[in-house]
Amino acid sequence: MKFLRCDSRTREHLSAWSGDLPLLTAHFYFWNSGSQVQNSLERFYRTVIYTLLFARMSFTPDAFPDRWANAKLFGEDRRDWSMSELEQAFALLINRSGTAYKLCLFIDGLDEYEGNQRVFVDQLSDLTAAHDIKLCVASRPWPVFEDAFSTDAHLMLQDLTLPDIVRFTWSKLHNHRGFKILLGME
Repeated sequence: MKFLRCDSRTREHLSAWSGDLPLLTAHFYFWNSGSQVQNSLERFYRTVIYTLLFARMSFTPDAFPDRWANAKLFGEDRRDWSMSELEQAFALLINRSGTAYKLCLFIDGLDEYEGNQRVFVDQLSDLTAAHDIKLCVASRPWPVFEDAFSTDAHLMLQDLTLPDIVRFTWSKLHNHRGFKILLGME
């Protein structure tokens, strides 16, 4: 996913797609070996919101109107972020795609998301249907993801890397003493 996200050809194609509107990209990699928050919807929202607001800081007052008002009156607002605040800000920023900018989300590890994967996949599908947003998603080929994304352009990485995997495996086995004994080469 990182290669696809960083490759200049990806940027070229996305720039052609975005036309006259600025192109914004955000990425999130679910990771089940990390902390619980690293594979949560909350962390996904936080990461995407941060990325978009960093690129378009002028949207901050609209994305977080209550916090913006409190910050103007009292300075810093140190309250914890509520899920409803994050959902509202995310929805507002998503709604701007297609008018203020074009958005492409790179999401890796969908299979490592701890919540209801079907619901999350449906939310992602709704984003692309309702807004001018592109998704580049990666996961293990589980039915929930195959059902949702198999009709779109896709690739099976294992099909592309199979010759390299076979070559690497044979080179390791060929040099292993136990393999040589098994084949009667020693």
